[in-house]
Amino acid sequence: MQQGVARDAGRRVDAGHVTFSSDGQGSLPIFDAQGRLRGLDVGRVTSLIAEVRDAVFRDGVALETALQVVTSNPGRLLKLRGKGQLTVGRDADLILLDPAGLEIRSVMARGRWLMQDGRPLVKGTFESE
Repeated sequence: MQQGVARDAGRRVDAGHVTFSSDGQGSLPIFDAQGRLRGLDVGRVTSLIAEVRDAVFRDGVALETALQVVTSNPGRLLKLRGKGQLTVGRDADLILLDPAGLEIRSVMARGRWLMQDGRPLVKGTFESE
């Protein structure tokens, strides 16, 4: 992805039309070299921030462009009510990143802190104590 532009089979695509999805915590099939299903794993929501980080640091994409494909674009393009913007009446989903390495420091979802200062406050369904 270049500044505001993604590439699809050599064509330029407006970055405002691109979304990324992690299928976070969903089933993730594992295939061998011959394409046979060998098992299932769990999709990781952390794959999204890894892709944002790669886009910014490896590919030179502006941070605001890299972030829009995981924030405002899915909210708008997938018509997810309450998602994609920090405005009155929305869900108050927020991620605070450290500026140097874009590591997640704090997470708020629907107005509730799930992680603060790198410390998880809430465990997910598949996480152990």
